[in-house]
Amino acid sequence: MFRMVDGPNFKYTLVFLLSWLPVYCRGQPCNLTVQFECELKLLNMTSDGLARLRYLLKQHTNEVVPPTITVNKIIVAESLSGVFIQRIGDYTESLYYSTYKESVFRFPAGSSIVEMYISNANYLRSFIAGPGTALHSLGIGRSQLERWPETIGMLSRLRELSITDSKLTTVDIASFAANTQLRVVNLRNNHIDRIVRQAIDSPLELAIESVSLATNRIVLLDMAVYASMPLLREILMPENRIQRIGTSEPFTAHNLTTLVLSGNQITQLNLTDLTLPMLEYLTLDDNAIDTIPSDWTNVPSLRVLSLERNHLKQLDMSALRQLQSLDVLYLGGNYIEQVWTSAPVKLANLRTIHLVQNRIRVVNLRGCQLPQINSMFLMDNPISTVPSVFKLFPRLHVSLDSTKIRCRVLLPYRGLMIEGRLFTEYVEENSTCATDSYVQVDDLKACCLA
Repeated sequence: MFRMVDGPNFKYTLVFLLSWLPVYCRGQPCNLTVQFECELKLLNMTSDGLARLRYLLKQHTNEVVPPTITVNKIIVAESLSGVFIQRIGDYTESLYYSTYKESVFRFPAGSSIVEMYISNANYLRSFIAGPGTALHSLGIGRSQLERWPETIGMLSRLRELSITDSKLTTVDIASFAANTQLRVVNLRNNHIDRIVRQAIDSPLELAIESVSLATNRIVLLDMAVYASMPLLREILMPENRIQRIGTSEPFTAHNLTTLVLSGNQITQLNLTDLTLPMLEYLTLDDNAIDTIPSDWTNVPSLRVLSLERNHLKQLDMSALRQLQSLDVLYLGGNYIEQVWTSAPVKLANLRTIHLVQNRIRVVNLRGCQLPQINSMFLMDNPISTVPSVFKLFPRLHVSLDSTKIRCRVLLPYRGLMIEGRLFTEYVEENSTCATDSYVQVDDLKACCLA
């Protein structure tokens, strides 16, 4: 691996990852700094640069672990793209530019480079790729790219694509039509406000399995744009401006397991127009949802539901009756005042309920069958009594803020505290409770109100 370090009058930072030709530094011209790392002060590709690379390649070629080679300054005839990549391809399969200061990057036709990452490309406005390359993974970060680079379609072997921290505004799903091996797309932290799917001559079916559009400007999530991705496993779209989830046409995602929509502006959750038979993880933290819906018919496999820091005011357990695979429920940081059920309900697999930092005063789970329930977290709530749940659920462990409970109320539950089924605010025996009162639990004090 070669790394180029910025400094006075240094234009580029460059890393070459020698993934298939082990290179070791022994003696000149590469000075060993620490194990597996050495430094080249200058690599002049207009004179003896290639010869020096050949020299390094000959050193200990039978070793297993190649070192990191830091290049403090590199000199090229014209550009660090184009012809330069073609020449350096004889010595490496992977390139990493940790700084790139040109406005155009040319990836030449027929290149044997397999992995390439371009970071801190603050002047880059155009990426041009030729056909017939071996490139599997491409990353571009912190660039001035505003439009989708059309020639990415030339990269027929591409499997992973990342364009982050740039200025892209629109993504057309049809742009991936020629990238038949593409599996992972990461477009985090751009200016994207629209995802479209333009009509093309032939039916579009992509191999994409993971899409990240985190930290963009998308307002409407039309799930139909993903209809051409039958293998899609995860959609990551946190920190956008999404107000609702919908679909412009019937939509089924047979393999989607993860949907992350935290940090948006969603006020209502309605999944009835979507069929997501394999969805296991649904994250909607930091939105404005005020009601837990009761129709979960189309997500029968949901295991983890997270609605933390929304506007929920109550938890009616009966609203979850269709979620028979539900394992963990995260509802911390809401405005929930009571936990109850309006009708008998059985949740066969629910193990954990997180309810920290709410306004809960009442927990009444009579009418709930929760055979696997193991943990309930109630810290930072104004609850002043110990919930009557331990006889109903013999496996249940409850954590709550005992500093809001009077000691006479807490004392009858001392046995449960000793058993470890009731967790409260403890201090060491030689420490003082902030409340000045406590219940003794073995060698600890459970702090409580006098």
